[in-house]
Order: sequence, then structure tokens, then C-alpha cells
Amino acid sequence: MRSSRTVAWTMILALTALAAAPTARAVDASRPTVGDIWAYSTNTTAAAGFNLVGELTFAVSSRGPARIVDETLEVFSVTASGRGNATGTFETPIGDFPVTGEWTLTGVEALETAGLKVVSSLLDLFVEGTIHSDPLPQSFSFRFQNTTTYTILGDTWRFPLDVGDAGAVTSRYESVEDVRIEYGLVDNRTQSRGSGNLTLSYSMLSASTMATRAGTFEVYRIREDWPDGSYEIRWYAPAAGNDARREVYNATGVRLGQADLIAYRYQALEPTRIFGLTLDQWAIVLITIATAAGATAVLALRKRRKRRRNPGHPPAP
Repeated sequence: MRSSRTVAWTMILALTALAAAPTARAVDASRPTVGDIWAYSTNTTAAAGFNLVGELTFAVSSRGPARIVDETLEVFSVTASGRGNATGTFETPIGDFPVTGEWTLTGVEALETAGLKVVSSLLDLFVEGTIHSDPLPQSFSFRFQNTTTYTILGDTWRFPLDVGDAGAVTSRYESVEDVRIEYGLVDNRTQSRGSGNLTLSYSMLSASTMATRAGTFEVYRIREDWPDGSYEIRWYAPAAGNDARREVYNATGVRLGQADLIAYRYQALEPTRIFGLTLDQWAIVLITIATAAGATAVLALRKRRKRRRNPGHPPAP
């Protein structure tokens, strides 16, 4: 369960320059809107021994009711898509060999609107390339698919939050994981299922500022701890409506993956638009119209005064 989650969370979904910390205050939750987008650069060690480098994009595609396990919930649907390069070492019966290739990822998550917790996820990661075996290289493909649903049993991690706050989310999960590896005459397929209760612990550690390719943000460092000792560190940026950076670590503190924000659209903080123009743009339009109208009025008044000073001669008899 954890290995699949490492791939899912590090790839999905979702900055080293630190400045003076902003004033600590209550931090509001993200306010997703259909059409919001976040793009990340990613560097992840996958469970199969691949190092995956590339870009991943999340998009809020819809909002509405969805049947999750035994209940109907109002959810945001968030799609994920990405691609990049894969490198690593491949284990075969005759030895371990370096591999190179490309990866693609698609997925969709449902987030319940009340607390923005994931209640279902579908992930499909596909890697294909070349095993650089001796004496003859050979092609390979690797597919990882995971479907998981979560029933929230308890949730004490709710925004708004302050630095120093802590909480936990307990849920019951059911997951199905399919893995397929093909190379040469080998076609190895496995499926595993899991279910049980899961409690994740959260704490908001500190506030700072962080520079990213998408801009410089006030960020709040959040730690998420798993029962097996592994954990994630997130730098949540309220102005972007999502994380500016996310890092995943195993129980020994080795970093397994990182995702950095490179572009986004967060409509909740965009200026209000009326007929396609922001209020500032409408103000400019109105000022321009008023200025033009004023200039026209002044010109007309000057012409009228000129006619009064020079009335002209009456026509000859």
C-alpha cells in the first residue's frame, strides 16, 4: 500500500530560496474551482526501481455528486496527466541491467468538498523503454495501476489552521493494485488487494517564503506521518491554492520524491471579471470614456463661444 502511495502522491498531484517568515496567522483552505490547474516538475523513485523525471499537471475538471462506496458525496474531480524520462536498474533472471525509457501517467481523484480529503483515486503509470542487457538490448514495458477508495471515519485536520496546530484523519480504505512487466518472453502479471483502517497524522510546523518557477509565495510547512514511519513534507501556498513543493521520505529519512510548482491557475484569487474585463480594466475603460466625453464637451463649448463672439454679417439687401 505504501509503495503505491509513494508513486501516486509524489507523481500526483501536489524552491530552495527561503526568506523571512511571514507573520503567523490562521491559514485558510484552498477553494478549488472547475478550471483550476497546477503544473509540477517531478523527480521520483518508483517502487520498481525506476527514477522518473518529468512534469505532471492537475486540473479540477468537475464538481458534483458521486457515489463513493456506500454513500453519495459532493466531490471535486481532479485529473492528473504527466510524462517524462525514466532511468534505473532492471532485475532479470540473468542479472541486473540499466534501463532507459519514457513514462506517462494518467489519473483522477475525487476530493470531498467539505474537507478536501481524497475519497477515491485511480492511477495508471506506464513505462516503456530499453533494457541495456549484454550482449543484446531488449525492449520492456511496465504498467502500474491502483484504484483506492476511502471512507472518512474521523477528521480533526480542518482549515483554518495556525502554525503549531496538529490533527489526524482516520479512514477505511479498499485498494486494488495491478502490476505488469513485459520483456523478451516474460509477461509477469500480479494483483494485490488491501483494506483496513488508516490513520494519518498532520502538523503545521512553520511559515516562511519560497521562490519557485511559478513565483514567490508565503508557504506553510506541513508534515504528514504514516503508520509505517514514512512521511511527507508539504509547503502549502495559500495564494496558489496548492502546494509549492512536496517531498516524500521513507521511514529512514531517505527522500523518495519531490514535486515543485512551475505554473498554476487559481481562480479563487483572480480578479472579478464582468463581460471578460476585471474591475480595474473596467475602471480604465470608464475613465477613458469620461475623458473623451469631457474633451468633446469642452470642444463644443469653445465652438459655441466663438460663434457668439463672431456672429457674422447679415445678408445684403
